[in-house]
Amino acid sequence: RKRILSSAKLNFNFKSENVYLDIQTEKGRFLVRKKLKEQLAELPETAFFQVHRSYIVNLEKIQSFDGKEVALADGSKIPVGRGKRAAFQGAVIRYLKEGDQ
Repeated sequence: RKRILSSAKLNFNFKSENVYLDIQTEKGRFLVRKKLKEQLAELPETAFFQVHRSYIVNLEKIQSFDGKEVALADGSKIPVGRGKRAAFQGAVIRYLKEGDQ
């Protein structure tokens, strides 16, 4: 059975765990058999970003970024890959600019 999750209901992140995804939503955590890459292709690229080979975050839920880790609204910290940092900063800036319109 397939479920479609809207970006508004996805609170914090997706974490790759081998062949499964650990998805955290407003209603709890769900473990689904899916590749992170497949999930990323289904999400709006203006609202989500793959910050690490194992993580996708909802840009709306970011509280801070210290250059190496993202702190999310739930208090969790997610590592940002070295090769993703500049693109991540650009994605956050685009997201914030779009929100101001």
